[in-house]
This record gives sequence, structure tokens and C-alpha cells, in this order.
Amino acid sequence: MADGSVLSVGTFDGFHRGHRAILEAVREIAQSNGLRSAVLAFETPPRRILEHQVTGSLLLPRGLKRKLLSPFVDEVIPVCFSELQALEPPEFIAYLRQRYPGLHTIVEGQSFRFGSGRAGGLDTLVELGTVHGFSLEVVPPIMVGNAPASSSRIRQALAHGDLPLATEMLGRPPALFGHVIHGDGKGKTFGFPTANLAIEEDVLRPASGIYLVRAFVPNAAYNGLLYVGNRPSLVSNESRCEVHLLSAPDRPLYGACLEVHLVRRLRADRAFPSLGALQEQMGKDVETARALFENAPCSSKRLIQ
Repeated sequence: MADGSVLSVGTFDGFHRGHRAILEAVREIAQSNGLRSAVLAFETPPRRILEHQVTGSLLLPRGLKRKLLSPFVDEVIPVCFSELQALEPPEFIAYLRQRYPGLHTIVEGQSFRFGSGRAGGLDTLVELGTVHGFSLEVVPPIMVGNAPASSSRIRQALAHGDLPLATEMLGRPPALFGHVIHGDGKGKTFGFPTANLAIEEDVLRPASGIYLVRAFVPNAAYNGLLYVGNRPSLVSNESRCEVHLLSAPDRPLYGACLEVHLVRRLRADRAFPSLGALQEQMGKDVETARALFENAPCSSKRLIQ
């Protein structure tokens, strides 16, 4: 392998179709030239820091990003944006060249900005590449509807419960990851036991409601229903993510990490006039889910192998 690198810089939150197009370009250029491929991945989206966004905006837990990126490149370098945000564009490139002395090509999407105040763009990269001997490869956006697929659009779609749009931009079902923790047993009392998920605080929850899901546990997968909300019928202000599996698991799930793919939103969350009415609706939701899975089996595969 030659002494040189092909590099992309970004957050890659959500690992959507546009991200994969960039990563595939990095890999192809590196392999064609016998070079190493690398990704410098911000742990937190720069916009979240620059615009002082609140928590709950990540599409994937931080710890999973490296697992998703690693199959595409030789090296994934996590970096904190706050450590680099004050660098002017030439200083930012100097940082990259110091870390990758044989920098051969930088691969980015059309909207890429860098340097303090987002002062640098693609033209800046071309100018600095001419001076320092690296080239720029620009990857066209993946268009969904009349706009590029992007993490911000996916967040908006999930916040409004628009699973079809989010799924099309991701190129896969949206997913939640969480360890199963003990709840208060209300679901079991109603005859519909649930696995209560501990979702990382930084991860975005979809719009409240009931979702048809495919839940992956170690060595098994199940069809099920996901509830997201604060349980208004139980006078609770605590946000919950609870999964009811349509077939009983072969072992207790406490402590296990579930990978839950959101297949379809069945309905919005709402308060019921009585616990009996809530229980009746839960039964209807289960019947609907069974029928939908029977008529259209879910073919999604585990995201993290």
C-alpha cells in the first residue's frame, strides 16, 4: 500500500444514503490508488454546538458510529468538534496534513463547510489542495423528493412521525438501540408485557405513538410493537420506549441490548377515558400488527452485526 491517504471529514449521523455514497467513493479512490482510506468523524454534529441545540438530536448512539463506518475504510478517527471549531480553514487543513502527511484526496458532499464560522467551502478546499498537493472529490447528493437526503431532514421526518420519508433517506428502517431495564409492570398487568428500553439521552426519539417494529436481540429477532410517549392514560410525565413482542422470547431480556427497527407508525399516542379502554385498544393494536406482518413480512436485517 502506497504512503498516502484518502480522507473524508464529517459527522455521519444516521449513516444515511448520502453518507454511504461518500464512504463508497473514499473506498474506491483509495483502492484504485493503493492508498489508505480514513474518516474523521465528529462525535457531535457541529450545528448542535454552534446553534446551542438541546440534547436528543442524534440519530444513532455515539458508540455505534465506528461499527457502521469501519467496514468502508481502514481507519475511523472520532474527534470532538469543539477542539477544532476555532481553526481557520488553512489551520484546519494543516491539522489534517499533520495527521495524514501523505494526504492524497479529500472526499466530501456538495454542502461541506469547514473552519471557524464555516468560512471554508469546496472552493477553499480546491485552493488549498493546489497549494498542498491534494485533490478534492465531490460526491453528488442523493435526492429524495426535491431535496438532498440529510440528517436534518431525517430528524424532522421522525419528529413528525413520517417513517416513509425517513426510511427512504436512510435506505433502511430507522432504528433505536437500548438496554432492557425493569419497568413498573403495567404492560404485564394489562396482558401485554413490554421490554422497557433505556435510550441514550442524546438520541432522538420519534414522534410519540405506536409503531410496528422488528426487534433484534442476541441470536434472535421478533416482530412487535413499540410505544413511544409519556403514557397520558396513566397520568405519567415520564417518557417511555417500550417494546411488546408478538411472540414470547425464549429467555429473559433484562440487560440485553435491543436493536429496534421502526417499520410503520400505526397511530399517534392519546389519552383514553379508562384503563379498560386503553387495554382494549392495546388488544386491537396487537391484532392489527399480527395481520400486517402476516400480509407483508418484514425483511429488514440487523444494522449492527
